[in-house]
Order: sequence, then C-alpha cells, then structure tokens
Amino acid sequence: MSCVTASMVDGRLPRGKDKILYFLIEEDGEPFDLTGHTIALRLSASWTYGEPVVEKAGEIHGDPGSGRVRFTFVPDDTDGLMARSYDAGVYVKEDGTELEWTAFFGKIAVVPTSPEEVAE
Repeated sequence: MSCVTASMVDGRLPRGKDKILYFLIEEDGEPFDLTGHTIALRLSASWTYGEPVVEKAGEIHGDPGSGRVRFTFVPDDTDGLMARSYDAGVYVKEDGTELEWTAFFGKIAVVPTSPEEVAE
C-alpha cells in the first residue's frame, strides 16, 4: 500500500494580506502525479468543531508530474480571522470518484500584520 503525503514550505498566513502557500505532494517519497486529481486545503478552528473557516482549491504548479501545488490567498480569505494557529488539512481527491486521501494534517498560523493586533 502506498502513502500519499504533503509537505509545505511556509505555514504562515499574514492576516489580510496576499500569500501563496506551496506544497509538495508525494507518494512513497516520490512526487505524486496530480493529473486527474483535485487538491484542497481546509483550515478549521478545531478538528472537532464544524465546517472549515477557509477552504481553498489547489492549483498545480508547473508539471502535474512534479507533485507541486499552490494555494493562493487574497486579503478577504484571512481578514476576518483571528490571528492564531488553525488546524489544516490538505486533501487529494481522485476526479470522477469519491476517493479522497488526507496528505497533510498540521497547523497553519494566521499571523498579525500590525502592532495593534499583537496587543489585543
């Protein structure tokens, strides 16, 4: 059985700012061919509470066989969020099926962008 995993370069989102997060999706240590797959990133206040506070579709970055995906955030995505760590998951779904794998479980921080936010 193979193992699909994801690793990221930088897990911080400046609150209310543009940011791109990059992930490498791998299968058994080799780049995963993203052809025919949809990638999603979901941020939640907690794994145990309700719907995600942010859900982003991934964009293949370069050759689909490279396993590289990016998630583009715009100010509206994080402007209404508290500056804190959020539970994050990256999900790989095979197009045309219900098969979905969790490639990443971890934390992504929404960080303050002004001194006033730090004082709150």
